[in-house]
Amino acid sequence: MKFFRIKRLLSSARIIPRAKRFQRNVERLQSRGIPTIGLKAVYKIPSIARTAVHYHYLAGMTLRELCEKDAFPPLLAQRLGTFLASLHQKGIYFRSIHFGNMVLTPDNSIGLIDVLDMRFRRGPLSGRLRRRNLRHLFRYIVDIDCLAPVRCSFMDAYCAFSPLQPGCEKALRRRFEEYFDSGHHRSSAKV
Repeated sequence: MKFFRIKRLLSSARIIPRAKRFQRNVERLQSRGIPTIGLKAVYKIPSIARTAVHYHYLAGMTLRELCEKDAFPPLLAQRLGTFLASLHQKGIYFRSIHFGNMVLTPDNSIGLIDVLDMRFRRGPLSGRLRRRNLRHLFRYIVDIDCLAPVRCSFMDAYCAFSPLQPGCEKALRRRFEEYFDSGHHRSSAKV
């Protein structure tokens, strides 16, 4: 179960409750062939001023759990790059994207959990939105540390799967490298 509450007096959650938005996002991901949780039910609980969703976990391990166990393999980095490019090509902007919200399933697919904060566009994301979404991927130092040794495999796969203009690809690669070359990359940092 996941419970949602309205945090502010003026909130879009009063119009479309978060549990309903969560349900809609799960359905949209499933319709686009993206592995995600299995939703069982949506509840409105007036007595505690909450809404809730009842769901099945997505089987597998989060990418963060995999990083804690072992080094991130280049093949998984390529799969991740292709997966993110596929999301962006399908117009999916996942603001809460990080290694703790991506699951490697038993059939070696990558799926998404905690899917409340996403937007769906009709066409592929622009170069600006792609860069912005990749920035969200690198909020946590542990994720940067995990991907750093295989970053070229990740970015090459992302760019190979994305029909980007040369200038856009160059800007994307430059921005991506900044995460590893700047002060953001510190091996001892925690989540």
